[in-house]
Amino acid sequence: MLALQPVSGIDPAALSLVQFAPAGGALITWLVGRKIVGPLFPASVSGREVRENLGYIMAACLILALLIAGATVLAGHDLVGPATVGGVPFAVFFVIQFIGATGEEIGWRGLLQPLLE
Repeated sequence: MLALQPVSGIDPAALSLVQFAPAGGALITWLVGRKIVGPLFPASVSGREVRENLGYIMAACLILALLIAGATVLAGHDLVGPATVGGVPFAVFFVIQFIGATGEEIGWRGLLQPLLE
């Protein structure tokens, strides 16, 4: 992934391709050894439980964002963030960081953590 970074043309300050390494490793592991690894996973949870937990997480994130915004305003600072990060607009930076973090978590939380547990 580090060798692909310069070729991709993506500024590493905006998105480091290394974030996708755990997801790539998980995909390769699943494709090559799913008959071995598959039975080691815990039982799946219901869709209702997943949606419920996602709702709790989103509510917690919203509450935290509001607390941070409130503290920022009370401290006398502007709520406007940087215009660009890594050569891309902040909104684009936020989205690609979210995608990169998701790729990383798929590998670690989706494959490695359940196997280690």
